[in-house]
Amino acid sequence: MFCFGSALPVTAWFGFTYFLERNHEGFVMTSLFRQAGAGGIFYYPLFLKGVFYKRIFEILLELCFTPLLSPFLVFGLLLWDRKRLPFIAWVFGSLAAIVLLPQKVFDHPFYLIAMVPSAAILMAPVLESFLSRFGKVTVSVFFVILFAVLLRYYVPPAFSGFGPDGKVREMGRFVASITDKGDRIVASHGTSPDLLYYSGREGWTFDLKMARHCSEGLVKQQKLLDEGYGDPIVWLEKLRRDGGSFLVVSEPGVFRKQKAFFAYVNRSYKKIPAPNESFEIFDVRQVIT
Repeated sequence: MFCFGSALPVTAWFGFTYFLERNHEGFVMTSLFRQAGAGGIFYYPLFLKGVFYKRIFEILLELCFTPLLSPFLVFGLLLWDRKRLPFIAWVFGSLAAIVLLPQKVFDHPFYLIAMVPSAAILMAPVLESFLSRFGKVTVSVFFVILFAVLLRYYVPPAFSGFGPDGKVREMGRFVASITDKGDRIVASHGTSPDLLYYSGREGWTFDLKMARHCSEGLVKQQKLLDEGYGDPIVWLEKLRRDGGSFLVVSEPGVFRKQKAFFAYVNRSYKKIPAPNESFEIFDVRQVIT
């Protein structure tokens, strides 16, 4: 009943995602159903690279459980009994993502987060049995060390928004202040939608290095190639025709290295003064004559 009940919302979500992608492709884009032919599902070349396994161990031993707690999970998996089998199955079911979507797991550690609740249930009795052998002082020292380890791995990501990534919020506020709600933004911020999110505007992500993705065979659909994906100039013009109003570039250094595209944009469109040098904005609604 638990497995059946869990499958229902997941199936409903997949169905909804599929519906959006099929019916609103202009503004809704997911990679969930585009991995099959794009090096995602059972992507065996990755399995031949040592860096892949190094990355998996980093995710499991550091980000998911920390080096201090990981051994307790190993012992927890070895304690086979009937009551623990559903949680053991849950852990290994989550780990199946490594085989099914290796590239996604390699790029995004959160694909393995689903195993953490069941893993915690498995390791808790092992940890309790281990600590029961020691006095209060030793147990206190253990938890002090554990707290320090947790700070080491989890505090930096929690405060990352106050570092260089924090500028994205500033960009978003400025973009929102100079645009109308109906304007659609071409947001060059890697492949991340953060800039669109903080702008509160619909639009598209725009990867300045899209030509590299084409050479690596990572483009999700042949249709994108046919429409000009891979050539930043052609792709920008395609998005303009689809309703793009402003181009926002959050990586000026990368932008300048794309010499042909950099020259084309500066020659063709009006540049809007930005509050700082960390991003550039162009009004692409009209070509400069």
